[in-house]
Amino acid sequence: MEINREKARELIKELIEDTHKEKIDAVVDKKIKQIEQQKKVERQKEEEFKKSDNSKKLGLIAGAIGCSKNSGKLPQDFLKKWGYEKINKMLLDKPVNKEMQAGNYGEGGSFISPEVTSEYIALLRNKTAIRRLGARVMGVGFESNMPKITGGISAYYKGENQYVNSEGLDTGALRFSPKQLIAEGYMSQHLVRLNPVLNGQFLAEDITNSAKVKEDIEFIRGTGTDYTPKGVRYLAGTVTASAGTGYANIDKDFLTALQVMEEANVDMSNLGVIISPRTKRAIRQERGTYGQPIYPNVDNGILFGMPFVSTPQIPRNLGGGGSYSEIYIINMNDLIIGEYMDLMLKVSDTATFHDSSGNITSAWEEDWVVVKAMAWHDLKLRYEDSAYIINELNYTA
Repeated sequence: MEINREKARELIKELIEDTHKEKIDAVVDKKIKQIEQQKKVERQKEEEFKKSDNSKKLGLIAGAIGCSKNSGKLPQDFLKKWGYEKINKMLLDKPVNKEMQAGNYGEGGSFISPEVTSEYIALLRNKTAIRRLGARVMGVGFESNMPKITGGISAYYKGENQYVNSEGLDTGALRFSPKQLIAEGYMSQHLVRLNPVLNGQFLAEDITNSAKVKEDIEFIRGTGTDYTPKGVRYLAGTVTASAGTGYANIDKDFLTALQVMEEANVDMSNLGVIISPRTKRAIRQERGTYGQPIYPNVDNGILFGMPFVSTPQIPRNLGGGGSYSEIYIINMNDLIIGEYMDLMLKVSDTATFHDSSGNITSAWEEDWVVVKAMAWHDLKLRYEDSAYIINELNYTA
């Protein structure tokens, strides 16, 4: 009889089973008894857990939480190790039990650490506008000049054998003098170790957002000092709003500013608008005779064919009466951010820094982590007529 590999395996298996049948049966019986005994013990512990008072239940949970600290394991791992696997599953499936106990401080809730979600609620900050609308960004040196023609050569029609006087160019320069922007924060490293949600990322994000908002408010309304850039408000021309709040006044004010810019030969192909939220609301609510919206594209971010941003960076409490606001219309091609150094983050646990009270503190000694954001930049407008501010307006809904 011919025996192949599969047939040989079957013969060997039958031979082993016949020879060791009693031993195999004994091992299987023993294993079955062990499983039954384990289930019996689990049922007993489950019944015991259900009948026990809150202190017993909380003791097990608190013990598991305590053992999990700095062990790299979860509390559930220890409950399983102690033979409370079903109880562990019950706690996971019904977390309300833990919440109810933890909510009763006097019955053991003080032993339960409150859980923290994987997300956190960030601080609400003003929306930025200048970069969002597309201002040009250009690398500059620490002190840089951009050459500028301030007066050009004229052309003439002349007759035969007549001449014109040769002329020269009048020149000037835009001078970029970057200003340093700094935002710095610190937090306890022990807090980070106890709660991984509170890592350095959320601190860095808040510091970065703070720096961006500060940059934007100076780019919009900064008066310009030795240490701060001058904003569009003090680089641009101005037109005064007409007296009134209806759509006829809104049309007149926008079209007047656009006319002034166009008559000054400003490139009108890439204009952007910045307004306050109150102004946006007032414009949005303007209705025609039959209730139709006068400015239907406001919800799409378009106003008079131009993209706009509304931000609280534009005040609504200006003027003698404290109720005026402004509208900024800017040729974004001519608005230039000169960057000597883009926003950069530094993180250190050994730095010496000034804390919130101005005291010199060692991060190493106090176990802090320090995050610092830095940037160097300046803002310039190629031509004064490249932006106009409609001021003294009082559009209200």
